Amino acid sequence: MEEKETKISLYDVLLILAKGKWAIIIPTICAMIFSFSFAMITKMVDPQKSPMPDRFTSSCEMIFLQTGTSNPFNQSTSPLAALAGAASSTNTSALLLQNLILGETFLLELAASPEFNLYEIYEIQQPQKTNLVNRLRQAFQFEIDETSQIMKVSYTDIDPELAWKILSKAIPLLEERYKTLFRNQVNARSSFIADQIKDAEDNLAKANAELSAFQKEHGIYDFQSQIQNQFSIYTDINEEILKEEMELEFLTEYRPKSDPTVVQKVKTIQKSKELLHEFETGSGRYSMNVIPMNKLQTLSAQYSELRREVELRQELYLMLRQQEAAARMEQSGEISSLQILEYPQIPEIKSGPSRGRFCIFITFAVIFLSTFAVFLKSFIHSTMENSEDREKVNAMKDALKFKKFPGRRKI
Repeated sequence: MEEKETKISLYDVLLILAKGKWAIIIPTICAMIFSFSFAMITKMVDPQKSPMPDRFTSSCEMIFLQTGTSNPFNQSTSPLAALAGAASSTNTSALLLQNLILGETFLLELAASPEFNLYEIYEIQQPQKTNLVNRLRQAFQFEIDETSQIMKVSYTDIDPELAWKILSKAIPLLEERYKTLFRNQVNARSSFIADQIKDAEDNLAKANAELSAFQKEHGIYDFQSQIQNQFSIYTDINEEILKEEMELEFLTEYRPKSDPTVVQKVKTIQKSKELLHEFETGSGRYSMNVIPMNKLQTLSAQYSELRREVELRQELYLMLRQQEAAARMEQSGEISSLQILEYPQIPEIKSGPSRGRFCIFITFAVIFLSTFAVFLKSFIHSTMENSEDREKVNAMKDALKFKKFPGRRKI
């Protein structure tokens, strides 16, 4: 069975729209009249009873001017990285500020202000605290400009003076809570640094004790100077032995080995070699202040490791002292990291709603629905004229019907 191809031309579409023009025009005109009337009514009635009242937004701009050497709100989880003073991040402080201003504790503290009774103003029902917090969260907005790092806090209400009063009260509370949290973080950081300094002092004393014991055991005081002096002495002794051996060789050419001069020369060479052996092993007369030459490489590595450990402990200790000094400056100084650029003002121009956009939206929505209804009506009409399509529609209706359940048979 061959399937018929269905083609829809632009003329067919225009014909359908032309036939149903009044079904589109009349609802559209009604929608325009209704939306315009509704918008005007919402503007003229009491804002407290209006379904779409004028809203006014009072705003405040601020920026972080961080004091001190680091930001305590942006420390790495690594203690060493935290002590090194991680770079401050305005985004971290901004996120903290946003969480503060939208937090339940801050909003309830603001609601408890004696200047205004928000429970009565907003006619909050039970549960009062939860509903009021949600109401204030919807009214507060928080924005940050990524380029200038300027933060903007705003409050929206139908009463412009009330919006200004609430925001004017919220900003000092917010600044005070931020300072308190900042101060607590600085104090906690100072306490942490003090504990780390105590541990660093103990570790430094332990490293110095190990180095001192090693120096005393092996006679090492100034390693570089001692090595230079020992190499100089070692070279001199070797040169002396070589010189004596050359003289002995010259004497034995014309004198017998029993000659007193030859015997004396042999004894002198023997003593020099014994002296050289004591010098190499650090024994005998060189057992106190000489580094054994045969253990020089091993002792040098051990000494370098101990010395490096002391230097690392010393650097860590000095770094902690610097951090302690910075923390004391932060504690003693006036914390004013949150700087207000623009204070709240009573708004004179509404921030919303846009009644023109509302009218346009309603009008276009009705045009779309009317057009859809025209095409749907044309589709149903063409379907019912086709016997095959009509049978399919009837079969679909039968399939959608709910059959009654058979009743129980009486016994």
